Formats: sequence, C-alpha cells, structure tokens
Amino acid sequence: MKKITPAIAESQVHDQLNRFSHVIYTLMEKSGDWGDAGEHQVQSSFARNILDIPTDQNLDYTHHITFNQKIKDTQNTLGLSDASLDTLQEEFDTFAIKLLDKEYDIHSFTELNQALKKIGSKWIIQGGVYGYAKEFILGEGRSKKMGDYDVVYFEKEHLRSPNTIIAMAAVIGEKEIFVRKESITTIYYQKWGGAKDAQVFGTLTSNHGSPYHTVSNRIKKHVLDLYKITEENSLRAAEKQFVEDMKETVLFHELGHGIIQNHLLPIDIATCAEATKLFGEHIITALLELLAELAPKLGKIQGPLFNIASLTKTNANRAEKLYWMYTSDTWFFDTPDTYMYLYSDLMALVLTNAITKNDTLDLSRLKQKKLLTMALQATIDLTQELQDYVQKKARPVIKKIQANLKKENKGHDEIDVNAYGYKTHYWAELFDALTKDPTHLAKIMEILEKGQHTVLDLFYTYSAGKKKPFGTSREYVLDKLLKTELL
Repeated sequence: MKKITPAIAESQVHDQLNRFSHVIYTLMEKSGDWGDAGEHQVQSSFARNILDIPTDQNLDYTHHITFNQKIKDTQNTLGLSDASLDTLQEEFDTFAIKLLDKEYDIHSFTELNQALKKIGSKWIIQGGVYGYAKEFILGEGRSKKMGDYDVVYFEKEHLRSPNTIIAMAAVIGEKEIFVRKESITTIYYQKWGGAKDAQVFGTLTSNHGSPYHTVSNRIKKHVLDLYKITEENSLRAAEKQFVEDMKETVLFHELGHGIIQNHLLPIDIATCAEATKLFGEHIITALLELLAELAPKLGKIQGPLFNIASLTKTNANRAEKLYWMYTSDTWFFDTPDTYMYLYSDLMALVLTNAITKNDTLDLSRLKQKKLLTMALQATIDLTQELQDYVQKKARPVIKKIQANLKKENKGHDEIDVNAYGYKTHYWAELFDALTKDPTHLAKIMEILEKGQHTVLDLFYTYSAGKKKPFGTSREYVLDKLLKTELL
C-alpha cells in the first residue's frame, strides 16, 4: 500500500461517503420510497447529523428550513439535482469506496477498517445491506470482544446514511456489533425527557386518547418513578445510568441475533429467513426479532430477556427497571409505526406473561424454554414452507440465479457455497427475482400471512390459555396492562 497520512485518507473516505449519503437521500426523495421508517424519521435523523444537533436538543421548524436548503445546495454541488432515477440507482448499486489502489464495497468495510487502522486512523465504518436498503455509519469509538463478536461503541458519528435513523440504536454484521451512543442518548432526551415534561404538566397520567396511549403513558410514568426522574435536574442526573441500562439491553438484543442465526437455527433456515427481509416486515422478520430477545445464554453472552431474568438473582431492582423500560420500548401501538405492530404483538404476549395471576412480577418466566422452542420451531416451519414452494414452483428461477452467481464469481478465489454470507446472498438474489413475478409474490405473501395468524394464535394460547378471553391477542395484553396494579 502506498504511503498516505490519516488526515488525507479520512478526507477521501468522508467525501465519498458524503456523496453516497446524498445519493441515497435523493433516490428516496425522487422515488417517494422512504423505506419502512417513513419520510419523517429519515429526514429528522439525517437533519440531526447534517446540522450536528446536540442529543439533548429537539428539532424545530427553523432546523427543517435550514436542513432543506442545505440538502438542495449539496445536491446542486454534487450534480444530483437533475440526475434521473436510473442514474441514481446505478450509482447506488455500484457504490464502493476507493482508497489508494483498492475498492471496498459495502460488504468489505471490515477490510477497509483494517486498512484505516494500519495507517493510523481512528475512524471506523459500519455498513450493511437490509433488504433493498444500504446504510452506513462513519465514526469513532472503542471496541471490546464479546463472545464471537467485536463490539464497537460509537462515541461520535461523523457521518451516516439518511436511513440510519435515530431509532436504530445498534446494528450487527457478520462478526461485528455496533452500538450507537448518539442514538441512545437522543432517544433518552426525546422520549424520556418528553415523558418527564408530560408528567410535570399532568398529561402523562390523563386517560384521554386511545387505551393504547393510556397503557403507554402508565408504563412511562412507572419507569420515571423507578429512576426517580421528576424534573430537569433529575433527568440529567439519571442520564448515565439510564443510558447504560438502555445500551446493555440494545447490545444483548444484537448478541441475541448472533446466538440465534449462528448457533440455534440451521444455516439454510437462518440465511433464508434473513433474506426474507426483501418481502418487507412480516411474520418471519418479527420472529427473528423475538428470537433475538429470547436467546439463551451462550458462554458469556445472552439475549436481553434472558439477561433481565438472570439479573433478578443479583439485582432485582435493576431487573425491574430494565423490564418496564423494555416493555415501553417495544410497545408501538401508540405510534404511527404500523410496520412494528406485529413485533409488538409478539413481544407484548411474552413480556406480559411475566405478570402472574396474583398480579406480581415473575421475571424468571422470560427465560422459559417453551417460549424459545415455540419461536424456533415456528421460524423453521414457515421458512421451510417457503423453501418447499420455491423448490417446487420456481425451478427455472433457481437455475438462473445459480448460473448468475457462478458467472459473477468466475475468476475470483474459490467461493465457499456453504458459507453463511454466500447462502444469504443466494437467497436474497432468488427472492429478489421472485418479487418481480406477481404469481410467485402473491403465493409467498399468502404463506406469510397465513403463518402470521398461526403464530399469533400459538403465543396467545400459551399466554392466555385455550379459552382465550378476547378476540385478538392485542386486546388481551391491553386488558391485562390496563388492569394490573403494578402500574
């Protein structure tokens, strides 16, 4: 590698990622496709980064005016204003960072990080592909080893893609987990600072609005009480411990994904299930999130619910705080984020299962083996059903994808077709092709929708018993949380 100073390398990397972030934003803007998170979350998160808004400060109208003008100026400067959708899509699809004599696509950022470290840079880049989306974070932080993973705590984010929304507190790669201090701290001041203000003005305890808002507010009030947050001074005094607790739960969630995907699910199921993200948010993606929550202890790592249940033996008060905080964080029914409702349905059933018939909290129930077994088997069964359909009805598509991948890898080092990365890529390419065929897509969505009803009924029956007192599981958990004296 040629000689290069850290400052020059960082400048080159920053300029290329800055252009890419605006390509992503312009593509979203011109296509009208803002992803599952929606336009508001994307714009707000990108504005905070572009304008360098402090984590304890909310965005206001003037921020949005400044942000929109800055976006237009940058698009003009970079020549993106008049670019067609096809041109933007081509640049998006082929994006790679050029540094000296090498190119690093978004799958090669681990190697790029090694190259940056070798020349003395402290910068770290995270990058990933989720369904059709690409996202990245460029920042600085500290790292440590946990199980099979290098865990990076981003202390400072220099630049991030627009779709790296504030709500995305952590991300996981093949052997890396990235936890975002800026995200967690911003959430703390936005959500819990807002809840503190509502408590001060008495609106947090009012029963106006839907019963889902009532439950959400009662949980928030209980969490504030547990952390003794009543006004601005106590909010700031509690920040360190509260953020540390949030960070721990977020980290164990990502570690839970690693335990499930790499150790408990068969590799063909794990890679196929992961690739179904191309069909949007559905029962398999929700189950993968639930499984991450339920992941059992593996060496020194575990999922967040197992962690909370285990904490009851050493620090019952902290375990209770984490439980109610997480119950709040996974309750989306009072938000416009409808794509998260299915995940909330499953999480609410599991979490409220810890509330006993005597109206006490038994957190040991969070690590009942039956819950994990049910979720694992449901994921395997549904994924296998998708695979069986594809094998029977889409043989020509399979052969075409296999031929394309063989051609794509020709001339490279021998590809390990049994590797996790290759298998995920194969399923993603196959599902991408199937989404373009209305017949195949309709059948796949039918399998997923039918599976959703089956899985929800399974967990509802487990939590409420065979008689199931309400028409839906959502009504059941709502009633349970409205009636409990624990809140």
